[in-house]
Amino acid sequence: MKKKLIALVLIGSMALSFTACGNSSDSSKEANESSKKTEASAETPNPVVLTGKWEYKDDDGTWMQADITEDTITINWIMDEGNTTAVYWVGTYTAPTEYSEEYTWTSIRDKEATDSALLASLDDTKEFSYSDSSKQITYQVTVSGITKTIALSETD
Repeated sequence: MKKKLIALVLIGSMALSFTACGNSSDSSKEANESSKKTEASAETPNPVVLTGKWEYKDDDGTWMQADITEDTITINWIMDEGNTTAVYWVGTYTAPTEYSEEYTWTSIRDKEATDSALLASLDDTKEFSYSDSSKQITYQVTVSGITKTIALSETD
């Protein structure tokens, strides 16, 4: 009787250890797959976040300042050493959904916010580009028939 009981305990222990080994390999397989997924996501950078404050400073006491929110870009002329502000652009902003070294979007002007602004662009749309290498947003400004490319840099 004791021998049968010992045999049953041994058989039960062996069955449990085989089951545990099976679960262990399944667990290690899942851990290995999870590790591979984490490594793959670490290799793929997240989309750039452009929300925040951006500036272009010129040496003449006049500059442009942009504020990008979740869905709007607002750009103001800053003049008179910062004492005067005038609206230049209020339009849509579409955030990137995946990483890219270059990102371009077309902003649609908010006519209600800009029609009465004396120094605002009257273009219906404006092209903006972001370069990951320069960390700048660029766009073109035309005043009195002269076009200049503005390069905004993120501020603190």
